[in-house]
Amino acid sequence: MPLNALKPWRPILVAAGLLIIPAAALAQSAPSMAPTPAAEAGPRVPLRFHLIKDGVWYSLIAEHSGKALEVPAGAEAGDGAPLQQNPPTGADNQLFRFDQVRSGYFKIVVKSTGKVLEIKDNSLLDHARVVQDDWTGAENQMFAPVEDTDGSFQIIARSSGYAFDVLGGVGATADANPVIVYPAYAAKNHKFKLVEAAAPATTGGRVP
Repeated sequence: MPLNALKPWRPILVAAGLLIIPAAALAQSAPSMAPTPAAEAGPRVPLRFHLIKDGVWYSLIAEHSGKALEVPAGAEAGDGAPLQQNPPTGADNQLFRFDQVRSGYFKIVVKSTGKVLEIKDNSLLDHARVVQDDWTGAENQMFAPVEDTDGSFQIIARSSGYAFDVLGGVGATADANPVIVYPAYAAKNHKFKLVEAAAPATTGGRVP
């Protein structure tokens, strides 16, 4: 099958180790700011798709730090606000909904703002920041949540095939540490637990 025919699935297949693309083709489609050191990359973890529940809000908990991904709250929560990690609070700025827009790909909606996550400036480079903005339907706003065999997830960008990465490696546990994208590999700062938000409490009795 021609490589172009696999384009919609290429980022996920590459992440899963099911599609090998010549290095020259990768360099043209997603140039890297710096090569990934072989020792840092380590072994890949087998990946599989996972059925995300419709209409459910999730916390995304970074496996290396136990902190939750969020966008800033209040006055800092406008267009271009960065995705970062902070201690989990369960607040709306730490809750996300996955709405499927294409087979295997989702827009990730921020509960506090109604905006979606995207790769800043539609960059194809590694180290590009993840931010929030209004939904446009562009490929830099589409992501594939791909489940590792240990139950954690990597979040893969459709536009570049790169994965969410808490900047700084597995030792990056500081508050407000930003999230970037980087070639997917089996590091804990690439892996997130999807934790369903508690359903709102209901009260008995009749509604007036």
